[in-house]
Amino acid sequence: MKKNKFPIPENVLELLFGLGAAVVIIGALLKITHSEFIFSGNTWLSAGLITEAIIFSITGLRGFITLRDSSPVVSDDDVTDLSGVAQEAQALKLAYQNATSQLEALGTNLTNAVSATGTLEVPTDLPENMSSLNSNVAQTNQALAELADAYNATKEAVATEPKAHGQVVENMDALQSELASLKQIINELNTKYADILGAMKN
Repeated sequence: MKKNKFPIPENVLELLFGLGAAVVIIGALLKITHSEFIFSGNTWLSAGLITEAIIFSITGLRGFITLRDSSPVVSDDDVTDLSGVAQEAQALKLAYQNATSQLEALGTNLTNAVSATGTLEVPTDLPENMSSLNSNVAQTNQALAELADAYNATKEAVATEPKAHGQVVENMDALQSELASLKQIINELNTKYADILGAMKN
């Protein structure tokens, strides 16, 4: 924030504050002990209080002048570089797309496996489907881990400058909603996987 200049330096005001307080203390001491030091206690006390009153008036005037017509000035250091946040948001988007594609493939394999176990004969391609299933499960777990890392990194980056990243926050909220849908899909796939295991045991 840009401030106007005041003719009396701040260190001089601090000195006057100290001197005024010292005069008040001397006057109070002389008043209590009923003594005199050059002047009477009343004189010292009055001079000190008047000095303090003048200093307070100057301080108030200084605040009025220095803060008047002041306006916030945004410097280059205050401008946040959004490139890092944009990269994190892009990484989050790619991780989400990767997780979605892996989950779709996983769902297809699980559906095929469940259909196959519903018959009396074990199809010849069941081992191949199960191998593909295990591969897709591993890839999906990796994709979800990348999604969580990207989401946390983006959330931390946005927290540093929430006003400047409003659009990114909205995108993160939308992706969080989609992540909830992914969790629902995973629950459904886990149910199908349990059906496969139950059918194989029978």
